[in-house]
Amino acid sequence: MTWAPVYPKTSASLVGGKNSSDSIRPDGPAGQAPPRVQTAKALYTITAADVALGYAVVPVVWPVAWPDTNYTIAWGTHDLGPVASLNNGVGDFHDVTPAGFNAVVALLPAIPLIQGQQFDTNIDTPQTLTFAAAADGLYQLNFFFQSLGTGDAGQNLTMETDYTDVNGNPQVVGPYGTGLVGDTASVTSYSIPILAKGGTDITIKLTLTGTGTLNYNSAFTIVRMPVNATGDAGNNIEINAISVEDWK
Repeated sequence: MTWAPVYPKTSASLVGGKNSSDSIRPDGPAGQAPPRVQTAKALYTITAADVALGYAVVPVVWPVAWPDTNYTIAWGTHDLGPVASLNNGVGDFHDVTPAGFNAVVALLPAIPLIQGQQFDTNIDTPQTLTFAAAADGLYQLNFFFQSLGTGDAGQNLTMETDYTDVNGNPQVVGPYGTGLVGDTASVTSYSIPILAKGGTDITIKLTLTGTGTLNYNSAFTIVRMPVNATGDAGNNIEINAISVEDWK
């Protein structure tokens, strides 16, 4: 026996916004009830409370209430903002009823991105390290120095940072002393923010400025500060959902 599907359409107004919906129930083989499919869209505006929580709960209502909760749900988030991003992620869903469910949208947090790093132990020569700025933006330069105290009193270490600012102008920070002396065990750390131009180099230069030896450990990281900030209050999203009645 063969059968052809028939697709009657309905529309419904869902809670919290402007929505469109469809319900589909094909005619099936005699004596056997095929599954029903419903789709729905729910428009939602992110609030300041949502941003503080890190997620938004969006009610989704089916155009026709199911007789029970024996149905399967799939859904996604349509970001209506002008710039493509992953700020709004699919989380999970709760409170499933015959009438609908609550979609939980994750508002992803801002994440610093490490652009480069280097670690050296028990070295006695100056280092020059170069990292490329991936894009225009704020970079946090983190430095750690440790004198092992096994060198000479007359030797010390200085540091200089060279980069190009977002206007294309060369900039130099330093040189300045790290406080390390060859014959004294000590630890020094720095953190410097710079606004650098993408596609240019950020260079860290270490120089021994005395006589004798200085044995030391060093560590550097260059961190691009977040450009993937969590969704702002007032941004609009749309939940696209589909439900399929389970076979009984």
